[in-house]
Amino acid sequence: MQPEWSFYDPVAQTYRRLAVPNVFAPHAGRLVELLAPAQRSRVLDVGAGTGAAALAAQQAAGPTGLVIALDASQGMLIEARGAGLHHLVQGVVPGLPFPDAGFDVVISCFVLSHCASCEASLADMVRVLGPGGKLGVACWDAEPDEPSRVWTETADRFTDKQTLQAALRQALPWEDLLAEPSNLEALLRQAGLAGVRVEGSVHTAAVTVADFVAMRALSFQGRFLQQSPAAWEEFRETVTAGLHSRFGEPLHYTRKAWLATGTASTLRQERARGHCRSQRRQPRGG
Repeated sequence: MQPEWSFYDPVAQTYRRLAVPNVFAPHAGRLVELLAPAQRSRVLDVGAGTGAAALAAQQAAGPTGLVIALDASQGMLIEARGAGLHHLVQGVVPGLPFPDAGFDVVISCFVLSHCASCEASLADMVRVLGPGGKLGVACWDAEPDEPSRVWTETADRFTDKQTLQAALRQALPWEDLLAEPSNLEALLRQAGLAGVRVEGSVHTAAVTVADFVAMRALSFQGRFLQQSPAAWEEFRETVTAGLHSRFGEPLHYTRKAWLATGTASTLRQERARGHCRSQRRQPRGG
């Protein structure tokens, strides 16, 4: 069961206002460029959040296309509707509520690290792709920039480091593995995709220290720390002062992502669909 601090509903508005334009949208937009949805395309954005990738895909697919944004968080989907998306579905992966071969393009930005099983999630995404359909996945690189390093080093003084790391591993079980591009490439090939390519995407945003702290507060690390309000307030004041002293205003915040794309092939898709069907037939314990 997910811990309450990891739910996205309470942070959806701030996420859309700050994190999307400064962190997520540039990488999502680049991934959509690589996938190049054609006019009239049927596109699924898995784990759409407030719709950064889906909005870019909607523009590419045009008025005759269909873009569906799927997310587990109702709060995120409400923000996505406010951003201009109309076809919204609350759901998770694996377990996509769509038939086989229903989409020309499937996008998943910074979602796989949250999933209980990368393999099952990718197989389900491949299952809903039509022959020759394209899948695009974005994952974060592990190397932090200097402001993020200051944040983490300060956080380590305000909580038990081992407890925090254990909580983050529970919430993001695949984060470390997916930060390595060769692992990401291998997973997409294993899922039945051909022509797999992985490229880096780097974006730097100039933000105020207050906005940087507000964005990092949205992270799982930040939300874990906020479970203790008194310690959080002391941490927030300390890290804000440290960032001001070290970097001044504005602060330049850099995030690197890995963007992986591949194309579905009929034979490999049948194997992926067989895997999904066998998973659904597995008896549940308890």
